[in-house]
Amino acid sequence: MPVTFFADKQYQKYTKNKIQRVKIATRDLMVDVVENGKIVVNPSTHAYGVFDANNKFVKSSLQYKGKTHQFIPKYPSGQIDVMNGDAVFMGYVVNHFGHFLIEQLSRAWGVLKHRTPGMKFVFVNNRGIVVPGYVYKFMKLLNISESDVMVLDAPCKFNRVFIPEQSFRLSNTVYCAPEFVTAFREMAHNTKSKYDYDKVYVSRAKLPNDIRTYGEEKIQNIFQDNGFTVIYPETLDLFDQVAIMKNCRVLAGCAGTALHLALFMENAERVIQIKRNTINNDSAYVQYAINTLVGADSVFVSGSVEKYKSGHGGNHAPQIIGITDDMARFFDCEHFVYSDTSAVAASDWDSYETQLKLFQENNGGAFILKVKKRFIKYISCLVPGRINRDRFRRWLKNHL
Repeated sequence: MPVTFFADKQYQKYTKNKIQRVKIATRDLMVDVVENGKIVVNPSTHAYGVFDANNKFVKSSLQYKGKTHQFIPKYPSGQIDVMNGDAVFMGYVVNHFGHFLIEQLSRAWGVLKHRTPGMKFVFVNNRGIVVPGYVYKFMKLLNISESDVMVLDAPCKFNRVFIPEQSFRLSNTVYCAPEFVTAFREMAHNTKSKYDYDKVYVSRAKLPNDIRTYGEEKIQNIFQDNGFTVIYPETLDLFDQVAIMKNCRVLAGCAGTALHLALFMENAERVIQIKRNTINNDSAYVQYAINTLVGADSVFVSGSVEKYKSGHGGNHAPQIIGITDDMARFFDCEHFVYSDTSAVAASDWDSYETQLKLFQENNGGAFILKVKKRFIKYISCLVPGRINRDRFRRWLKNHL
């Protein structure tokens, strides 16, 4: 699908290289059927997976992220609960909406192909988290009742276990398949539409101060004045979010989870992503993969005016956007009408600087935080064994 940049050449070169490495499968995905399969989970080691009738691990149950995968459990020596009936192995639950959407639902396409009376749809809780309510809401949108969704924290045996192949693998590049979007199209189809917004701007302005994007109100107001409806996804029920996206043709907003809702767009034309940090690395290649699967063109606009370079993920310096030269070029190209051409409002700068000061007090500044991350990464490599390494890494994060 076409890609348009309103950004500096360095970012364009970096992102184009990442986009070129996005791989979209050209073959049909597979579903393994394991007779007398056992779904095993061990929250103490975070290990999980499926074993066959001979107690051998089934490789198709590996959850890949890049070239690595989850910890493989030892087959349990004690008694295993037995559930009479079939199950679809869905993977693990995570309390991050965006990652659950694009990674943990990567096997959901298989739900549409294999459904028998009394079948259970099984997630594993390998980290002992409180299961988010959206897990059951997503499944409800696939016409699966909460009573048929199982979240295991202990091993369980089934008559048959169906293992759909992963349809979206996230790492420094992306591997995905057209089957990935079929589940989301089914969810959108099953949603009773109450909205008819063809242009939507998803805002981060009502998020908590430590993760919101400062200066965004000024930008979103310009979009609103030029035909976009502004929504705040975290204030809406999931069913309303899906219903809004269903009829949306053009979606805009800052890089992040909210733009991944493009998966529910039935008549997608364009997705406009505003870059909210200044380093080259962001979620552009992930969003490009999603946009391509739903048939939308991609537009990337650099909007950051931050003083400290921040990352894309969590625990980064505060971020602020404004009418940069690139943003102004985008507005002019779109024939947007706007009168205030100042980059950022004074009140937004004040709020940003207050949050930046707080961030520096808590973390020692962006540079120190970066050093800490690198130290944790390299020192933990000296610890033998993936499980021990993972535990040591988490201990360091909590104590440094």
